[in-house]
Amino acid sequence: MNKKRRIGLDIGSTSVKVSVFEGEGKRARFVECREFDLTEEGILNEGELYRGLHDWLAGQKLLDARVCVGIPQFLATTSLADFPPAKPSQLGSLVEQEARQMGDFTDEHFLHGYVSVKPGFGRNNPVLIGLCREEVIREKMRALDTAAIPCDNVSMSGLAVVNTLLKLHPECLNDTKPILILDLGKMNSTAIVLAGGQPLFIGSMSFGGEAFERAIREKVTTHKSLGSSGEANIGTMLAEADLTQESPHSDMWRAAKSLDSEIQNIVEHWRSQEREELSEVPIGRVFLCGGASRVGGLRKWLEDAFEIHMELLGPEIGGEIRPEFAVAYGIGLESAETSALPLSLLPPEIVAIKHRLKRFPIAVCAAAVLLLSILGFELSVLRRCNGVMEEMSHYEEQLGQCETLIRKIDDTVGTSVKLEQLMTPLAESVNRSGRVLKALEAISRSCADDMWFYYLADAASYRAWGGYETHPDDLQDVGRRARKIQKDQKKVVVGIFETGLGKGGTATDVEFPNILHAKDVRNEAAMVGAGFTTMADKAGYSDALKRVGELTAKLSDKTVFGRVDTMEDVSEGARTDVSMPWTEFLLKNKNVHAMPFTLRMPYAEPEVTQE
Repeated sequence: MNKKRRIGLDIGSTSVKVSVFEGEGKRARFVECREFDLTEEGILNEGELYRGLHDWLAGQKLLDARVCVGIPQFLATTSLADFPPAKPSQLGSLVEQEARQMGDFTDEHFLHGYVSVKPGFGRNNPVLIGLCREEVIREKMRALDTAAIPCDNVSMSGLAVVNTLLKLHPECLNDTKPILILDLGKMNSTAIVLAGGQPLFIGSMSFGGEAFERAIREKVTTHKSLGSSGEANIGTMLAEADLTQESPHSDMWRAAKSLDSEIQNIVEHWRSQEREELSEVPIGRVFLCGGASRVGGLRKWLEDAFEIHMELLGPEIGGEIRPEFAVAYGIGLESAETSALPLSLLPPEIVAIKHRLKRFPIAVCAAAVLLLSILGFELSVLRRCNGVMEEMSHYEEQLGQCETLIRKIDDTVGTSVKLEQLMTPLAESVNRSGRVLKALEAISRSCADDMWFYYLADAASYRAWGGYETHPDDLQDVGRRARKIQKDQKKVVVGIFETGLGKGGTATDVEFPNILHAKDVRNEAAMVGAGFTTMADKAGYSDALKRVGELTAKLSDKTVFGRVDTMEDVSEGARTDVSMPWTEFLLKNKNVHAMPFTLRMPYAEPEVTQE
């Protein structure tokens, strides 16, 4: 099916008129109008009509176009109803109820369609409702289907004329004065009253253009017999006739008078049921269309009768307005979906199918958009994943570099520790001499004149504990250590008072047999000093003890030493070898009384601080 071609079929008694459009909606474009003359084809019945129409459409290459067929207005009825404001779904229910009431006068089933129109003239929500017997619609569609002519839509001929007017004369959409449209066909006619875009009345008239044909035929047969060529020239004779010159007693005049009377009656009928806003308003414009409107002089005759200008309505073809194609043109507008008042009388199941088919491209587009969205999302995720993978690879590479650097750092730290271990003895030896000298200076500064030290050494040298004392406060198990010391006194003891100057010594071994250089003192946390303080007599022990306490307090100023304390509690481990000469000297000298004391003097700070 050619989806670009849209055609409207106006099937009459003697011809089928076709309007051709291309495109749909706002893009629709009128192409041409064509006519299939049934009398020339010798078609006698409806079956032959549709078969002949099929062959003619195929010859015109229009059989694959989308088709909208028109229903004669006398087979349908319309009503302009005013409804309260409602949603589209609710409005459909209200229209259905109204259509059911319109069809209650018979037992037949009806199909209906509706379209909302512009409000005005006291109507706030006007809706035009079209109604037709279901059997008429289905019979028409079966006939077309039997002839293999596709039918996509069904419209009313009267409403088609309204759509033609609003398309060709858009100013009429806002014209508030009533407009009368007369569609004069061969067998019957239609009268439409329109105002402000509202089809106020659409009604059928019994008058048909055949009355003028009979009058012409009667006139001709009165003068001479008609041959076959004369019958074919009836149309030409009608077009060349002049009603204004006819006698008031002629058949042509009586036919025109009958049309005049019927127009008067139908206008009065409309006014009688119209609202006050329009019932007394005079007709503003009159349009003529249909094949009978081409009768010579009819237009002028009606202008004189109604005293109003008559305009022809129809598409312009070849520079000439063709009123006989007005209905076909309006049906074509409906087929091209560009009519101002679209109203379809299709059965509901076909409407549902069309609705789904119409929305199918939207569903396809939605599915395509969904698929493209999913694809785009997947591509974005893939791109994101690739980016993350690249980033992770970069991080992994950096982690590998970090691991290498960590190993290098560990190796450097290990080397640093080894170097620190190697440097520690050197630092200790460098700092040791200064610590010993500071200790001697602190002792000399704190001693009174009646006090003297005869022994000063590190704690290990004094006790011969060696590695036993590793902390200044580690004085546990004193008895065991003292016994160890007494055993070791028989050996040569390393300390300040032993012979340890070596070849570079400056003091004689005879005078100071146990002397040791300060730099050779062991790295210990404390020193031990032994000495005497004089007493006035043997009863002055308490004063001497007080002076020793004052000495310990002075030495405990945290400058060199920490908490200095006496060592009477470990007297059994005392160094008898160093105290013996002084003890013998004091025993021989009866005039000098002295109290011995031994002090343990821990350093305030370690020799080497390790961070």
